[in-house]
Amino acid sequence: MREHYAANAEIYKARAQDAYRDNPGAVKSRSRIWATANPERRREIVHASARRRHQLDPERRREIWRRRNAAIKKGVALYAFTSADVAAKIAYWGHACWVCRVPYQAIDHVKPLAKGGPHMLANLRPICTSCNTRKLDRWPLP
Repeated sequence: MREHYAANAEIYKARAQDAYRDNPGAVKSRSRIWATANPERRREIVHASARRRHQLDPERRREIWRRRNAAIKKGVALYAFTSADVAAKIAYWGHACWVCRVPYQAIDHVKPLAKGGPHMLANLRPICTSCNTRKLDRWPLP
């Protein structure tokens, strides 16, 4: 089966993209169900993927951290808040991505730190990985 998939990878990739485009919520739901049922396999995949990303472009990862630290040193406004405050903010958004309304996977600075946004509760919102990847550090929103 692996040989068949490898030989027809483009077809399978196009099908997966079509399915996601037609119903992203269902695809994400199936992914979460699989991840819950296969925690060890998921952990292997996630760690392997992170290692590959880091090995492929470690300089890019360092640059991201340099920019973030530079923004903080440059005087980005930092305001104290607790994890309970963040949990309340997530509950306010219904535990869903503030852009597409699927279950959230990360916390986003709406106005990025790199663009002078403050690190404060009012600038934080729950976001899914795909929306966060699409948004990057852009402001105003695309």
